[in-house]
Amino acid sequence: MVLKIILRSALVLVLIVILIGVSACAYLALNGRVLLLSEIEKNLGVKAQISSLRVSFPPALIVDGFAIQDSIKIDRLIVSPSLLGLLKGGIILNVLIIERPVLQVTRNNDDSFVFCNGIFDKRPLAAEPQKISGEATPAPADSKKKTKKPGKFYLSRLQIKDANIEFVDNGIVGAEPFKM
Repeated sequence: MVLKIILRSALVLVLIVILIGVSACAYLALNGRVLLLSEIEKNLGVKAQISSLRVSFPPALIVDGFAIQDSIKIDRLIVSPSLLGLLKGGIILNVLIIERPVLQVTRNNDDSFVFCNGIFDKRPLAAEPQKISGEATPAPADSKKKTKKPGKFYLSRLQIKDANIEFVDNGIVGAEPFKM
């Protein structure tokens, strides 16, 4: 009798976990593309495109046709997260596979180079480090407000397949840009 109750409870628990997993996959499949595009545009300040986004099993997020302002193009991006790491609050990726990326480097008339149409020149990706002084500083009046710390990010395996760099030479005045 007790064994039947334990088995039924375990079965109900497994069904609930499966239902939560299927719901999360369905949510990502329906809304993941819009969420990912809005985060990229908000953090980098540039337009991005994604042809399709899907979730596969074993747990992986597959992004096809990823492009940022026609200067970074990736045919397929496969992200396999660690589910245990997500539950702990960090971002732990077991595998990140980047297939057929193309990055654009442009030479200007003044012999300066622009990497990916200046996408990363607009603002820093990380916050500026604060200077540390030996003096004790008084706590601000609103120190009771907690600031949200960024989560930890770990990457176990990175694969880049068939990468290309496209060089655009605008160095000759009056001539068409030369692509290589």
